[in-house]
Amino acid sequence: MLKELYLKNIFLFEEEKVHFENGLNILTGETGSGKSNILKAINLLLGEKIDQVPLQKEVGVIEGFFDIDQNDLVKKECKREEIEITGNILNLRREFYLNKKSRFFINDELASISLIKEIGGHLIEFVSQNSSQELLSSRYQLNIIDLFSKLNLENFLTDYNREKELEKELFELLENKKNSEKETLFLQESLKEINELNLQKDEEEKLNKEHTILTKACDILQNIDIIYNGLQDQEIALISKLKYFQNLLNTLTDIDPSLNETKVLMKNALLELEEVAFNLRSYKDKIEIDPQKVVQIEERLSQIFKIKKKYGSFDELLIKQSFFQEKLTFLLNLDEEIKLKENELKKVKEAVNEEAKLIHDKRKKGITLFEKGVLEKLRSLNLENGKFKVDIKPKERSSTGDDEITFLFTANLGQELKPLKFCASAGELSRIMLVIKTLLSKNDQTGSIIFDEIDANIGGKTATIIGEKLKELAQDKQIICVTHFVQVAKFATNHLYISKLEKMGQAKTKIEKLSDHLQEKEFNRMIGLSIS
Repeated sequence: MLKELYLKNIFLFEEEKVHFENGLNILTGETGSGKSNILKAINLLLGEKIDQVPLQKEVGVIEGFFDIDQNDLVKKECKREEIEITGNILNLRREFYLNKKSRFFINDELASISLIKEIGGHLIEFVSQNSSQELLSSRYQLNIIDLFSKLNLENFLTDYNREKELEKELFELLENKKNSEKETLFLQESLKEINELNLQKDEEEKLNKEHTILTKACDILQNIDIIYNGLQDQEIALISKLKYFQNLLNTLTDIDPSLNETKVLMKNALLELEEVAFNLRSYKDKIEIDPQKVVQIEERLSQIFKIKKKYGSFDELLIKQSFFQEKLTFLLNLDEEIKLKENELKKVKEAVNEEAKLIHDKRKKGITLFEKGVLEKLRSLNLENGKFKVDIKPKERSSTGDDEITFLFTANLGQELKPLKFCASAGELSRIMLVIKTLLSKNDQTGSIIFDEIDANIGGKTATIIGEKLKELAQDKQIICVTHFVQVAKFATNHLYISKLEKMGQAKTKIEKLSDHLQEKEFNRMIGLSIS
């Protein structure tokens, strides 16, 4: 329920607080005074898009305070979004700026427009001349019957969607089956090729290094001999010379101990060179001249080149090998998978068929009571000769079941029932919509319903009846209604008068709660009597 609406610097509202009450809240005022702007502001607060909002200053604000004590749907949504609620009051705010997009807030926390619309759809319902046209939609009529019948389609919808998924999955399996023999053969050959090669990580790099050494073996050995002989084998070899120099240096250190450090350096240099000579001789022993091994390496490198060209790098090869294996396993087990999928689909189809029948039966039962309720209330709305019937017939199954719903109506004696969209006037549609809202009031958790001139295109007698029905509906819902009829306004629990005045050369809209005396004056104005 909307408890308070705060408007600042928007439309012609300088700063206004509108207090709404339980029951029937009536808005009246001269044409152009700003009644529709109040409803427009509520719509904007709940997420309606607008290109540009008339602002009086750089920033405009619309803020609403809602009592959600009885609204479990909003509470559930807030809990899911981790929105903390204090005292069952939910605060929505929308701020507008001259040169940038507006922003939404829930309990002072920034919120997305999608969340605002989701929550707003459970807070307030708008009924206007345009929204009454929704009543002509077959889908909307079906929703009305489902809401009246307290139908929960959740299980049916879950199984129905699962059925569609299984049908798609089974189709894909059968399509795979068509080409499975050829694809299986390809996968087996590809895996055989990859497995037989048994490529190891970094194998190609190692083979290339080994190939380089083998093909350059003669050059390597020749260079090693030159170095080794220069160090060790020749009569004037470097190591022999260094040993001679070492002996001389030992003699010198006996004479002058200050050369000991130099003697150590000479000793270390000699040891390093002897190590070099030893390593070169060991390395030489490993070097082999083997043309046959070169051929084997080249053949292996050729195999690796071909498979890399076909499948990519080593890592890509592993990925494809794993994919091929999984795909092959899938194809080899395809018949069993198809059988399992067919069995699951059969069970789900049986469940969907059973649920669709239960839904159909509940709709038929609900329709009987709905038709009776509509007829009773239509007669009380000055449509004594009106007839109403709900036609239910089978259609191709969809997410709503197997039924097509059509509201049939006639307002006059002697005329046959026709679909609502072909026979109801705007005034009749408004009254039928009011009847339906009254019938649904206990089944719908939406806290407030806003009627925007639902009494248009009707006479004075009917207006009185409309007022009575709004008062009746207001026992279960908060009703906010814009009207030009005294016959409707006199049933108000809370009567708000909207006026336009001039302030410092600018037009401003004011909102005033009417006392009994001021309400009487407003009634006189509405029927054209002079106001004293």
